[in-house]
Amino acid sequence: MKIFISIILIILTFYSCEEDKKDVGKEDQGCKSDNSCDKNLYCNLENKKCEPCSVNQNILSLCEDNQCLVSSGDFCMGCQDLEGVSCNEDELPYHKIYLKAYKIDQYEVTVAEFKECVQKGKCDIKNVYLKESDKCNYEIAGRDKYPMNCVNWYGAKEYCKWKHKRLPTEAEWEKAARGNDGRIYPWNNNKFGCDYSIVDIDEELNNGNEGCEKNSSSEVGFLAGVSPYGLNDMCGNVMEWVNDNYDSRYYSEIGQNDTDEFKERENPQGPKTGNSKVLRGGSWRTYGKVAYTFRRERYVPSFGHDDYGFRCAEDIPDAE
Repeated sequence: MKIFISIILIILTFYSCEEDKKDVGKEDQGCKSDNSCDKNLYCNLENKKCEPCSVNQNILSLCEDNQCLVSSGDFCMGCQDLEGVSCNEDELPYHKIYLKAYKIDQYEVTVAEFKECVQKGKCDIKNVYLKESDKCNYEIAGRDKYPMNCVNWYGAKEYCKWKHKRLPTEAEWEKAARGNDGRIYPWNNNKFGCDYSIVDIDEELNNGNEGCEKNSSSEVGFLAGVSPYGLNDMCGNVMEWVNDNYDSRYYSEIGQNDTDEFKERENPQGPKTGNSKVLRGGSWRTYGKVAYTFRRERYVPSFGHDDYGFRCAEDIPDAE
């Protein structure tokens, strides 16, 4: 009997070693011509090898007074090669960057908060497209706790400046949404829908099922579907303006081009020029399955829509 057990252990050890070799081989494979890699690996541009992203499962959710702390460190952004996940070209490749610590709002900016800015003469109501839709929350009674939608990029930036903050960069927004373990939704990798966020329950447009059958946005602070850092509504309710200009080539050229526009792999600020601004996160009009943490949208900064909103971020003095 002891001999039989010993043989089984030897066989199991052999197969374990073989599997380890296979895994090592996958990680050590060279990057593809477009600097992409298989599965949850990223392309290390220094040695052109596919490597795993660093993963910290012990993220602390530290939120106070509507601000959450996002600690410094590496994370991978973009769309990775996972079964059942659809990637757009401008979301590739999956790439690793470093961000210093910062703070970001726990909730989307509400109608009541934006109204205060307008009343104090610090925000221009002309930056809100009230006639664009009958679903703009600003003029609907009882919606003070709803997200401030229909606001353009300039209005969002103006409000954050009044609060002595700023719009988050695209990279900051994504790290706050997905943490550093590569999850495709703020809450996990495989579940989506109205149990987690305010989204469209199917792929058909304008059939009344948007916003979890409410056909509009909802109050901010949906309790389910919180991100690893404690943020609410990161992939639902309203898409959110970020500070970055949009360029479809940005991910594919970041870190390998000597120009200022594409060389940043630490605290990237986005392209220096562009006609459009980036919007992140799904909205009440987005089918829940594709309300990914890495999904990128863009629009002209002078225009607002009923599923566009924002939240603000803030630097931490002396953060590295």
